[in-house]
Amino acid sequence: MKSSLILVFVFSLPFFSNAIAQDTLTDYQRAVAAFERRDFNKASALLNSHVKSNSKDADAWNLLGVSLVNLGNLKEGRKALEKAVKINPKSSKYKTDLSVALIRLNKTGKANDLLSDAIRLDKSNTRALYLRGIISVKSGESDGALRDAELAIRIDPTFRDAYLLKSKAFIGKFTKSVTDGAEPIEKIQYLQESGETLEECLKHCAGNLDEVSSELEAAQKFFSYFSRRDTRTDSPRPPDDPTVTPVTILSKARANYTNAARKNDVKGTVRLAVLFSADGKTIYAIPLTRLGHGLTEEAVIAAKKIRFLPQTKNGQPVSVVKIVEYSFALY
Repeated sequence: MKSSLILVFVFSLPFFSNAIAQDTLTDYQRAVAAFERRDFNKASALLNSHVKSNSKDADAWNLLGVSLVNLGNLKEGRKALEKAVKINPKSSKYKTDLSVALIRLNKTGKANDLLSDAIRLDKSNTRALYLRGIISVKSGESDGALRDAELAIRIDPTFRDAYLLKSKAFIGKFTKSVTDGAEPIEKIQYLQESGETLEECLKHCAGNLDEVSSELEAAQKFFSYFSRRDTRTDSPRPPDDPTVTPVTILSKARANYTNAARKNDVKGTVRLAVLFSADGKTIYAIPLTRLGHGLTEEAVIAAKKIRFLPQTKNGQPVSVVKIVEYSFALY
């Protein structure tokens, strides 16, 4: 399934009514209003002006950092966020916001430490729990991600991203078990629990649930596939079904051979179970075998770049799971 979750800043601020004359507002108030409109360029410009004469304003430094990170200026955004934390090291929120910049800079160790501090300062900080769970998922520590997701859901049963995190943690447990040698059917309960988690979210979560519905369809398709199929083979469609037109691969990108794998003479094949979605765009991939030094991850990245025409049944596109292999050799 999707290997990454989107990191989004959530910054709750009072909205300044347009009815208030702009010339009566301070730079900071105008910056807040611009931020609320997602005009991060204007917000950062106003905040840069504000902090020159208000260098101890932690809120302003934090908002400046968030604005810069949203603009993609991670280096300067990190500096501003670090100033906010230095001014007020007891703020759980500031540490959480700084962790997002660090995650995007691939400083996950430092981000994880900050998030643990943020949770210690505020045990109800569901966003920090969610972000720490993201780090755990990416590092293959599904049990840690599952604990953080469940705690966040207990605190806020409507928190959509916590359910998505919990679902991905179950997928991670399934993937690790299979790549460690278990038969998929032996660990099928993890896929079932992933789907049940998303079904609960559809009942209780707030906000846009399109991604939840998409993830649920993927979990159900994989559950159905692994419940009935020997994944050591991927037998073709029976030729006597005239209502089905199989997936047509338009292009299959090569998987990159990492420098670390080349240095360590790693070679072999990565087998993936790939969901070719009915929309012809989104591809989910679950590794069935694993190679070290980043080759499995490169195979997943390549699979997500496959261009294809979806399978159809009675002329209607349908989602289907297929086995895809990527071979790695030095020559």
